[in-house]
Amino acid sequence: CRLCPSGRYNTLTGQGSCTVCAEGKLSYADRSNCGDCPAGTFVYNDQSCEECPSGYYAPTAQVDACLECSAGDHTSVASKATTCSS
Repeated sequence: CRLCPSGRYNTLTGQGSCTVCAEGKLSYADRSNCGDCPAGTFVYNDQSCEECPSGYYAPTAQVDACLECSAGDHTSVASKATTCSS
């Protein structure tokens, strides 16, 4: 048996097809299901959870990139911010 590719999962051992994870979800290492990345991160290429850099935030995991703080706002932490403030 082979594992499903990253971003896909299979709940039944030996089954020949894989299901695509919902947008913003990442397949578990064993490809048995999909889950969320934590707040302060984004899903990168359906392969990993990446931390938001300074000036960006994610109240919940985002897809492909974190949200940019509005002009004049900033994050209070160097990475993994979940909010911005003025």
